[in-house]
Amino acid sequence: LLRPSSLDRKVGWLVEQYDRICSDTRCKRPSVIAHSFGTLQVARLLDKHDHVVFDNVILAAGIVPLDFRWSHLLDAHRVNWVVNDYGGKDIWPRIARRFVPHAGNSGTARFSREHRALHQVSHPHHGHSDYFSQGNFRRNWIPTLRLDKRGIVDALHALIGILAPALGLQRRQLRSFVLMVDPEAERLQIVPGLHLGEASARELSVAVPLNA
Repeated sequence: LLRPSSLDRKVGWLVEQYDRICSDTRCKRPSVIAHSFGTLQVARLLDKHDHVVFDNVILAAGIVPLDFRWSHLLDAHRVNWVVNDYGGKDIWPRIARRFVPHAGNSGTARFSREHRALHQVSHPHHGHSDYFSQGNFRRNWIPTLRLDKRGIVDALHALIGILAPALGLQRRQLRSFVLMVDPEAERLQIVPGLHLGEASARELSVAVPLNA
C-alpha cells in the first residue's frame, strides 16, 4: 500500500466482494471487522462507493486518519455503529501514517470527532495483534454484532432529551447505562458502548453479582 494505485486496486477487489456477498446472502447491511491495513481499505471503500452501507464497523489497530468523517456517515446511516479499538503499545499505525498515502494513526489514538454511535476503546497494553483473543470476541465483538447498539443509544438519547427539561436539568447532567447478564460469571455488567454521559473507566467496569 505504499502507492495510492495499490490501495485503489485493493478497494476495487473489496467492493466486488461486498457486492457478491450481499447478492449471495441477500444481506442489505453487512458488518465488517477490519485490522491494520484493512481499516484503511474499509474507510476508502466508504469514501469511493456511495452504495456501500454497513451495520457494524469494528476497527482494530487501524491506520485511518483521525479526522475521518465517521460522524457524517453515522448521521447519514450509511454506518450504524463504529468501534475503534486502539492500543498503547502499537507502533505500526504511527509508521503507516508517515509512509502510507492517505493513512493515519487511529490504532493508537481516538478519532477527533465524537459521536454517540462511535465507541472508542483504549487498550493501554495492546500491541498490533493483541485483539484476537476469545475473551475479546466474547466480551466485546460478538455482542456488538448481535445487538442493535445504534437503536439502543438513539433511544437513550431521545429519553434524556425528554427527561432533562422535565426535571429542569441540562442534558449533560444526566447519564444512562445499559447492563446485561454475563452468564459465565453470573453478574450484571455494563455493555461496552451502551452508555451516555461522562463515565470513568472504573464506573464502566462495575459488575453486580446476581445473588446480591
